[in-house]
Amino acid sequence: MKIHHIIATSVCAILLAACGKPEPTAEAGRKVEDPSQMDATIDSLRADSLYNVANTLYQNAMHYWDMDSTVACCKEFYQVLGLLEERFSVDNLPEIEQLTKPDRSIINLLQRTYKGQGTQYSISLLPEATSYFYRQALAINKKYSNSRKSFGSTLFLIAYGFDICDICDSACYYYDSAIRCFDNDSSELDFRMSVSRKGIIDYKLHHDAEPVIRDLKALLPHCSEVDNQDVELTIGWIYKEKKQFDSALVYLNRAYEKFEHSGLSDMTAKAQTIEYLHEVYEALGDTEKMNEYARLLAQYPHAKEAFAPVTSELTELFNNYIQEKQEADTLLQKRQTQRQNLLIGAIILLVILALGLVLWAAHKRHKQTEADLREEHQQQQEAFDQQREAFNQQLSEAQTALKEKTFDDLLKEVKTLYDKGGHPREGILEAFNKTYPDVYEKLKSTHPDLTEQERDLLVLNFLKFRIKEEAEILELSQNMVMKYRSDLIKKVGKSPVSDLLG
Repeated sequence: MKIHHIIATSVCAILLAACGKPEPTAEAGRKVEDPSQMDATIDSLRADSLYNVANTLYQNAMHYWDMDSTVACCKEFYQVLGLLEERFSVDNLPEIEQLTKPDRSIINLLQRTYKGQGTQYSISLLPEATSYFYRQALAINKKYSNSRKSFGSTLFLIAYGFDICDICDSACYYYDSAIRCFDNDSSELDFRMSVSRKGIIDYKLHHDAEPVIRDLKALLPHCSEVDNQDVELTIGWIYKEKKQFDSALVYLNRAYEKFEHSGLSDMTAKAQTIEYLHEVYEALGDTEKMNEYARLLAQYPHAKEAFAPVTSELTELFNNYIQEKQEADTLLQKRQTQRQNLLIGAIILLVILALGLVLWAAHKRHKQTEADLREEHQQQQEAFDQQREAFNQQLSEAQTALKEKTFDDLLKEVKTLYDKGGHPREGILEAFNKTYPDVYEKLKSTHPDLTEQERDLLVLNFLKFRIKEEAEILELSQNMVMKYRSDLIKKVGKSPVSDLLG
């Protein structure tokens, strides 16, 4: 069994005390003597009723917890969450001054249920669910608690959940955060536990026993009866791992004596202590002591399975819970969207009705002048049409002039390329495509039967190159160019490129 399982039961006992059984609210079942106050108190009465039902389920869960019935405990916790989350969502918690006394009791119970559920999943080594529930509890803590120690206790729970699931980086991060919250106050149990657990992780990662043992020994004077034996057990385990068996026996025997005489029901930690003592005496070759602890260990056949998770059932419960929350969120979002759409539709309808009334009133008021307005409008329309026609004419002339200017610029550019000599074909085609994008491609699509050389010849012809120049650019004879020209006229006419340019 791994060392980080040693104090699991003790931590559960500590968390159980922290989560304690809630006291019934003083307002439960109160009578409203003044009928005029009925409307003001009806929501508070509903909150009281909800709290009482949820509290009963919570008590059932704690009963199953005491019986180590993990699945039954989690099922009761899920019923509590099903009731309370209908009233309060962690993602949308009200401000503290808006809470009534019953609502505060409900939120307190909700937080304790999240912690309890997180603890059950942490014991069962299910990190995703553990992290989820502890984070929910942390969100409530952030919203309503100004106490750094309370915040640190919740951070410790998150760290411990990662710890026993062997997610060391996350565990160290939250242990460090918890330690900072306690300001090195050794009187706080969760501070001591954070230092102790982080020390174990540091030893696992770095195998440097001295600073870990030093920090753990410094905690011993401040430890209670519950966590003192766990710290000594941890120190004994480290000495055993370091093969310092004499020191290991000192601390392991102390822990065993306290487990033996304290009356605590931590069977798993007690069995773990016996197992370590058996291993030490086996290493020392003390057969008599080794057999004695072997016989004691045989009395706890269940110890190694104490934290074996019923993973499939617990995972299914968690997945169902998450799925139901997602479905509820989706349904809520759908209803909100529907309400928004109805509201928008109603607003639009009212606007249309108001606009219709305004238009109808305007129509009645101006009925006598309607003919004049129509005539004036017709005159304005005619004037506008004339202006538009003149503008279109100017625009057409400007476009024509621009095309001519663009074409002239293109002719100058390709003439320059030709005069430079060499192989100007690519440069001329590139200049053409730059000036008239997509025309070359359109030529290919409208006349797919043309060869690339024939298309090039059409472009050169459009650019007003002579037969001799075209022959030189395409590296053909003049006779061949003349033949191509003649064939192209039969195939596509005189100026397909110009047709594509419009």
